[in-house]
Amino acid sequence: MPTSTYRELTPDRAEEFAARGHRRRRFFPHRIYYLPKCGPDGLQLAARMCGQGDPARMWEMVLYAAEPLVEQFPRALFFDDEVVWHRQQFGRAGQVATANLVLDGHVLRSMVHVSDLVQRIGRRPEHRTRIDKTFGGWPHMLLNGVMCFALEHGVRTVQTPTAEHAIDHTDPTRTIGRELFERVYDGAVEELLPARREGRWWTIDVDEARERIVVPERRTEPLASGRTICVCHDVEHGFGHTRSDPEFAAAAHEAAPRDIQRMLAVEAEAGCPVTYNVLGLLFADLREQIEDGGHALAFHSYDHQVDRPPRLIDRLHRLVDRRSVAPPGVFPRNSRQLWKCRELDYRVKGYRPPQSRIGPDLADANLCFHNFEWLASGAPSFGFEQPRLVNALVKIPILADDFDLYRRRLPYERWEDRVVEILERQEVGAICLHDCYAPFWSAGYPRLLERLQELGRLVTMDDLAAEVTLANAA
Repeated sequence: MPTSTYRELTPDRAEEFAARGHRRRRFFPHRIYYLPKCGPDGLQLAARMCGQGDPARMWEMVLYAAEPLVEQFPRALFFDDEVVWHRQQFGRAGQVATANLVLDGHVLRSMVHVSDLVQRIGRRPEHRTRIDKTFGGWPHMLLNGVMCFALEHGVRTVQTPTAEHAIDHTDPTRTIGRELFERVYDGAVEELLPARREGRWWTIDVDEARERIVVPERRTEPLASGRTICVCHDVEHGFGHTRSDPEFAAAAHEAAPRDIQRMLAVEAEAGCPVTYNVLGLLFADLREQIEDGGHALAFHSYDHQVDRPPRLIDRLHRLVDRRSVAPPGVFPRNSRQLWKCRELDYRVKGYRPPQSRIGPDLADANLCFHNFEWLASGAPSFGFEQPRLVNALVKIPILADDFDLYRRRLPYERWEDRVVEILERQEVGAICLHDCYAPFWSAGYPRLLERLQELGRLVTMDDLAAEVTLANAA
């Protein structure tokens, strides 16, 4: 059975927190997960602030309130996109705060300390007073967790940014008062730990701070077990066949909107959550109906092209390089499709390349730089058949698709049996269907979903990526 590792400070540790010289009111019981991945903007900021562009050195620390505290609020609040904007819940209620970490030998740098729940609770004013009172000490709990990570990894020095440094690397369009930055980045450090200011960083000697750190208990918990299945749709209309089969492409353009409506209706009837990988140029037209169906959204490139990026993108990269302190070459190149997708939506977690072609533009660092958390592609393109976390990115192999229904005119019943047979051999399996090929399989889709539900539990690729990430918590 898969498990996840976490750290916990239970309610009875509050007195120890006070005994170590801290203010009792800052404490609240919580869990911490150390995840070997980039947090939101983690790689971008690591490059700009630390000169580090290796996703393998990145960690995200995620802090959750203890369950009794969570029960005081509607669980839906912790999944409200207007409040928990960065969507770092990993399927768990109670997520309060996160920090981005860069582990570089004996030095640990902690960059972004953020609590969407507390900082954005003004959008749900009926909960504001209780959230502020209950979780107001989140910067202190987060910093204590950073120091515990340092202890466990034999780190000698921890650096956290000054308020000024954090402000300089925050989106200038965001209207956040300087007072908040000073409270989170300066006040918490000065109150909690012996630290000295060195330029634009607070520097903490771990040995000097050891007596101030409240070390949590290391524990494990079981994750979901049993056969897990993901069904995804590559939504591209006729764009994937514009050159190779123009007549088919024209028919697919006309039929795809109706076919998607049928797909959604079948999935609603069966109660099956799936993943829709949508071309960026179709995103605005389809997003609402897909999300209303309770499904996950991912990008399937912007326009189904794999051409090299125009010179403009390289010029933009060079401009970003000049505005940063990162050394030349830290920022990734050749990511036109990713740039255009992120112009449409900044929070979608997954990416599925056309035809499972993973070129230099889809290098792990590029995807992490653009805040993608998972990549789904054909198993041969990865060289393995089970999902795994590699270089801070969850990779989900697709074991079967519907291309042979179009290319070889394979009989549907034979194709369906082959898909089920493939999935029966795997603990975790993903299959991919295309909206343009729906005429070949839509009539049998209800039966296929029924067979898959009998075979195992169906989850979205967002949910699968969250489970894989938690299983890698250290």
